[in-house]
Amino acid sequence: MTVDPNRSDNHARLEPRDTSVRATILEALDSAIRAPSTHNTQPWIFGIEDDPAAVTLHADTTRALEIADPSGRELFISCGTLLHHLRVALAARGRACRIERLPDPAEPTFVARVTIGDAIAVTEGALALEAAIQERHTDNGVFERGELDESMLSAVAKAVDAEGAKLALLLRDDERARVADLVAVADRSQQEDPQFRDELAQWLRSPIGGARDGITVRGPRGLVEPWIVRTFDRGDGEAARDRALIFDGSPCVALLTTVTDTQMDWIRAGEALSAALLCITDEGLSASYFAQVVEVDSTRAALAALADGRVVQVVLRIGRGHSSRRSARRPVREMLR
Repeated sequence: MTVDPNRSDNHARLEPRDTSVRATILEALDSAIRAPSTHNTQPWIFGIEDDPAAVTLHADTTRALEIADPSGRELFISCGTLLHHLRVALAARGRACRIERLPDPAEPTFVARVTIGDAIAVTEGALALEAAIQERHTDNGVFERGELDESMLSAVAKAVDAEGAKLALLLRDDERARVADLVAVADRSQQEDPQFRDELAQWLRSPIGGARDGITVRGPRGLVEPWIVRTFDRGDGEAARDRALIFDGSPCVALLTTVTDTQMDWIRAGEALSAALLCITDEGLSASYFAQVVEVDSTRAALAALADGRVVQVVLRIGRGHSSRRSARRPVREMLR
């Protein structure tokens, strides 16, 4: 089903534990930071304003990926996912909000101001989405074979539509084969670049260090993986692995698209991605991404042929996955300025 956090035909069930606006904001932020980001960089900074109460969201350019994402597109998509998560978290705590996106042209990293509105009834839809925030995680494993329920995929597409983007669902073998070809090209292109490998290695983490960001590589390999990534071009291996993942473990590949490719489009694409992921989770499905194919210009452009000429912002795989660990998050206090 499509879940509307402000749906009025449900009964209110939840009141904030602390009625102060600041406490509600901090609770909502603590939930919103569960939003996904490329390499789990968590590239956001918050401010809290008074009179009227508001949250300001800035992109943290110190956490940008200068090689993989030189335009900042993925940086702003990540901030967009957090913005939608914050909207959901506030609704689940009985607060309406008003959003100004890119409110100050003089501050290009100023993503949005979220002004806290009146108290509202907490609906079943809002609670379902809040529960999805806590449950959602990226599942990079092989998904179960078999077709997915059409009504589930339709619900995901409607959730994306509601945020001003579109979702192209690729279910045919020939469509997925084309994506597999492009992903393989992108894998080889990135892996042959020592600068890309060095940047990726900087975000790899061993559990021993207790890091609360980045990509955790579990087991003893976590200690040596950064060196391996920096030292070896594993493009052929990555390409082969991803091809197999698409053909054997991805019953649906989805392209999240926009009409144009502006900073505003990136933010709205992030909000649409968040809506899709929470709906996917609510439907009992799992998802992960093929980021490389939209990070390489040539393969990203080629994807347009599968998306009616629209601009592809995110490539998702959707299916029935298995439980896995959720990525760590830094505490909200480290993100406040």
